[in-house]
Amino acid sequence: MLIVLTGGTGLIGKALGQRLTEAGHRVHLLTRRPEKAKGKIPWPCEVFQWNALSDSLPKEAVPEQKEKWGVINLAGESIFHWPWRNSVKKAIYQSRTTGTKSLVQSLSQLSHPPDFFINAGAIGIYGETEITAEKESQPNSPLFLQKVCKDWEEEALKAEVFSRTVIFRFGHVLAKEGGFLEKQLFFINKKMYGFIKTANPLWVSWIHREDVVGLLLWAIESDTVKGVYNAVSPHPVTLKEFSEELCRQLNFKPWIPSTPLSLLKKLGGEMARNLSISCKVFPKKGEEQGYTFRHPDLKEALNNLLKK
Repeated sequence: MLIVLTGGTGLIGKALGQRLTEAGHRVHLLTRRPEKAKGKIPWPCEVFQWNALSDSLPKEAVPEQKEKWGVINLAGESIFHWPWRNSVKKAIYQSRTTGTKSLVQSLSQLSHPPDFFINAGAIGIYGETEITAEKESQPNSPLFLQKVCKDWEEEALKAEVFSRTVIFRFGHVLAKEGGFLEKQLFFINKKMYGFIKTANPLWVSWIHREDVVGLLLWAIESDTVKGVYNAVSPHPVTLKEFSEELCRQLNFKPWIPSTPLSLLKKLGGEMARNLSISCKVFPKKGEEQGYTFRHPDLKEALNNLLKK
């Protein structure tokens, strides 16, 4: 099957592309910088230049004849650029909302649109959850990332007119090469890691990268998978539990005194306020439809990642 992939050089995209090619799929990678992308990906694919904010979809990237094919859109500017100047926030917003809008519009004009359209999302859409997000519900929060995620999903869901559409709301993706875990390991390696003190539990809804890829492959293979899914482990933990387990497995004892979350939010500005929310989320819909997690337990997931 042909898979057209955006965001293939990112934390999830690189692992997904490897699994897709191993499974015998052909991958067409859309990227703003083809030459740079070729140096980042170890798996075989055809690379096409495409800037979602200015370019039309390359005709060579989509099949000329009727065949089963699909699109996986993982593109998005990193949210870990500090500080969040207006230019950074604009890039975060437009790379997701405008980029997805452009892609969906281009696909809708094809005589043979894709059989499925899978789009990335994030649990940031829930904002700060006083109660658990047991189901894939509609949130209500004034945070910047919540607006980004909401508008992002609205553009992606317009693909339902012509394709089976799936959105995965990713939690904190655990991998050593990037994302949430890499940031923790960076501070541990610099001997600058300390616990964060909060008045209430700060929940972390996480997921092993292998389960992110597993969910995406599951969505490709099953025609009954459609709509919005929480892509998180069924066992969220508090930040305190996460930090303690990580330190235990690394045999690391933080020497920095516990830091109040309020101080970190003040020092880190809007970025810190958006990224330090407490969000307790469960993958009920995916589990009910038959997806089985390979790494549901944090202790085992960290052990799997840290021993590699």
